[in-house]
Amino acid sequence: MVKKSFSLIEVVISLLILGLILPGMLYIFGHGLSWTKKLKEEKNILLLTKETLEFYSLWQNLVNLTGSDPPTNGNYSLSSVTVDNTIYTRTLTINNGPSSGLKRIAVTIRGPEKTKSTITYTSKIE
Repeated sequence: MVKKSFSLIEVVISLLILGLILPGMLYIFGHGLSWTKKLKEEKNILLLTKETLEFYSLWQNLVNLTGSDPPTNGNYSLSSVTVDNTIYTRTLTINNGPSSGLKRIAVTIRGPEKTKSTITYTSKIE
């Protein structure tokens, strides 16, 4: 009875194939984790931006923040927010809009790796 085994050439070719495939797989998995982290941070920034804009698009909330009616132009640091153990800082900038009675609001959210600014306009509705 003859036992059949792998030849040296077959073993070397198998190792070469694994040597070509394995680094590519490790690269994809490694970058997949960093891409997931970046997308999670971007999602959190967008949600915080939306919440902040919705709250401060009400004229009375701007008046409460600045202490004057109409709201005073300037930069305002809002409280930091922690989402998924990540701290995000929020800044609100108020400027005059293109017409009287209209205010331009810019919200900037800073995360560990990304910063996003979004602009909207609000007015006093009576």
